[in-house]
Amino acid sequence: MISRSSSLSRKDERVAQYAATHLTLEESARVILTCAEALSLHEKPLITDNDTVLELYSLGISAHKLRRSYVEDRLDDYPDAGDTRQELMEQAEEDGVWASIFLRDTLSILDRVESQVIDGLLSGDIVALGYADPHDSNQRVVPSHQWHFLKLDFDKSVAIGTDLHYAGLRFIRNCELTDQQLNALRKNGQQEKKDNVVSFDRKANDWTDVTIRFLKDSIVGVGIQGKEQRIPLGALRLVNKTNGEPNEACLLLLKLANQQRVSSKQKHQVSNVKKLLQELFDLYNSKPFHHEKGRGYVPNFKLIDDRYVVDQRAKDKAVHVPLQEIEKNRKELVEGLVVSPSGGYDQDEHSYKEDGEMRGDAASAFIRERTDR
Repeated sequence: MISRSSSLSRKDERVAQYAATHLTLEESARVILTCAEALSLHEKPLITDNDTVLELYSLGISAHKLRRSYVEDRLDDYPDAGDTRQELMEQAEEDGVWASIFLRDTLSILDRVESQVIDGLLSGDIVALGYADPHDSNQRVVPSHQWHFLKLDFDKSVAIGTDLHYAGLRFIRNCELTDQQLNALRKNGQQEKKDNVVSFDRKANDWTDVTIRFLKDSIVGVGIQGKEQRIPLGALRLVNKTNGEPNEACLLLLKLANQQRVSSKQKHQVSNVKKLLQELFDLYNSKPFHHEKGRGYVPNFKLIDDRYVVDQRAKDKAVHVPLQEIEKNRKELVEGLVVSPSGGYDQDEHSYKEDGEMRGDAASAFIRERTDR
């Protein structure tokens, strides 16, 4: 006979087993849920740095809206300060009274505000994104130091400078960016700089080690310590990205290469070329040009324009012979009235000389018979 206490112990055992089984099922459910969440996260596309830059570009505002954000507190007194300059000038033409009272002060406000915006761009407090090349669909970060050379059109969101052109600009404040976004922008700027780097086989120790020789077909022969590399103009940043023509830096170098005077009136252009060359050749401790009184700027390296040398050599070597004279000489030769030159009719009057493969063959015998050699 089974005791009651024994029956209860078996029941407690079954309850304990059930509880253990129930706990196991609950834990299994948690595991399944965790795996499902992990799978969902895995299936989501990874966010790349380019995606982040594209997202920031879409969140950015135009130059006009950026300027307007600086004058919002003055719109009560100057309600037209939020308009574009073109709109202000059109209104001035339509309303002479308004122009005489408000135009000057409104434009003065815009001048001060635009100066503040440029200061923010130079300091990095404002970040600009735009298109730097019509053949490149990727947005680029405008390096803050380039705003020293750029002129921003606030109405069109376009910035133009010496060999610099940015279109479709959008602006965002640095303080609104996360660390991830800032890192993506930093990498974008580093990639832009990497794309512009030219690698030379040798390192110049001084400007006297450098030779720049302009050749045909937009090629430049860059010599360092006697070894020359042939590099396209574009790789040296000597081409205007907008129209593909030689830019101001290239034209200035060509002017110097042809001994044309570059005066101190062009000191800003010379300064831009100086910075370009110093970056290309990594020679920051000395200047590529010096200034001489009465002569202007003079390069401290060899600068040569050889674009037309080959054509000129061919032109100088060519001899013009009238067609009548050619026909007369040919007729006399056929009739035996003239004797062929002792050196044959080679254009340089070199004597005929057999090489090892030609000696004794039929062609060689034919030539000897005709030239009596």
